[in-house]
Amino acid sequence: MSSVCKRDLRAWFASGPGYVVFTLALCILNFAFYQYNILGASAHLGKAFAFMPIFLTGFMPLITMQAFAGDFEQKTDRLYASAATGFMGIVFGKFFCGLTLFKLILAGTLLWPITIGLLGGRQNFPAIIGSYLGLVFVGAAYISIGLFISSLTGNKIIAGVGSLGVFLAFYLLEAGNPEAYISLPALLWDGLRFISIQARYENILTGLLSPADLVYFLSLCFLFLFLTAQTLERRHLARGGNA
Repeated sequence: MSSVCKRDLRAWFASGPGYVVFTLALCILNFAFYQYNILGASAHLGKAFAFMPIFLTGFMPLITMQAFAGDFEQKTDRLYASAATGFMGIVFGKFFCGLTLFKLILAGTLLWPITIGLLGGRQNFPAIIGSYLGLVFVGAAYISIGLFISSLTGNKIIAGVGSLGVFLAFYLLEAGNPEAYISLPALLWDGLRFISIQARYENILTGLLSPADLVYFLSLCFLFLFLTAQTLERRHLARGGNA
């Protein structure tokens, strides 16, 4: 599992496009901070953190689209069956690779509270810690979903567009005007809020991580990682079970 993670991390930073994506992500996030907090003369990071779901919608497909689709294109997926960790170990290795990349991006935003502090702004540290913790969970959920989509196709572009479409649908559904859902039955509306990633993130933004939110994110991640491993195994069997 760790060998898969390390190999993919090396491959990511050995490529020019990897550095471009990494740099572009930091530029976008720090520009949002500049707009909301520096130009807006605000010590409250709420708007900058609220921008994150929009950012994740476009950025996460770039992290996950080549995870499996790229291996399928290069035929290196034939080595999966011979791995000592099995298919689940391969999936977890790529999951932790994606999560590590995302954490590196988040590390670049630690300048936000530092800058606010240097400028004399008062900060709500429990809320800031909750925001970062929530982002890690949301990022993990998006990565697990993106990996599953990447395992369904041998084309990186299709995997990227597919993930973008799913994440965009999540965002539009969750960020929509609540008045548009007034006509929905209460049970259906409660169900949508229950499975909503954004709703869970908003809860954590307050600085409080409830056991229900923790179970939700862990279950969501494990579900899609399990489905990804099953997809890889079925693909292997469909090829005749040959490595």
